[in-house]
Amino acid sequence: MEGPGELHLRGFIAAEMKACVLRQNLSDLQRLVVTSTGGFVSAAIDIAEHMAPHRPHVIVRGLCLSSCANYLIPIASRLTVEPRSLIGLHGGVAKLVSKMRQKGRLPPAAMLADAERERRFAAEFSLSPDWFLPDVFLKAYQKKITNPMGFNLLFHDSQALAVSPGFLNSCLRDVEIDSFWYLYDHMDELKERHHKADLFERFWKRLRPLSSEKLQCDPLASDGNEG
Repeated sequence: MEGPGELHLRGFIAAEMKACVLRQNLSDLQRLVVTSTGGFVSAAIDIAEHMAPHRPHVIVRGLCLSSCANYLIPIASRLTVEPRSLIGLHGGVAKLVSKMRQKGRLPPAAMLADAERERRFAAEFSLSPDWFLPDVFLKAYQKKITNPMGFNLLFHDSQALAVSPGFLNSCLRDVEIDSFWYLYDHMDELKERHHKADLFERFWKRLRPLSSEKLQCDPLASDGNEG
């Protein structure tokens, strides 16, 4: 806790972070400041469900990727994405299960359990599967939509989707945007200015996250993984 009602989460999401969160007195939790490249699905969902009743104002400081984006952003009542910060999606665990089954591989029991937890989490927060799965990227690819850096929006695991305000509004309709610094609104600035090579700088230059400006979540989307 850093100040009244303000919890900061920094680093990899794992059992240690979960234990730390559970030790805190969150009775007056109002703000959640996150800086994380992601982590384990089960720990992230446990943390999200523990804090969800408080519906905190979530503040992204730097990076909120993978499990951080999947599960901590949807519990927000309000959202602030600070300058030089990024929410990045690269799919949920149900997507991995689906891919493995398509290739004739049997997913491990732990992965199946995580996929089921993710589905329950999505149902609890009325999340479109497009927040977790590549359907929305594949639709964009079929329409031959490209992002401002010229990459086809065909999802693959080495890249992430940079969440835009419009895309977030279509996926998380109950989250009020307070302020939102979006990577693709500042590309010229980022290319011209020389910042210290911090984690944000290294991430966007190396992985070149894809734009979501032309994408929307389909509230009626099906994840295609029944049974």
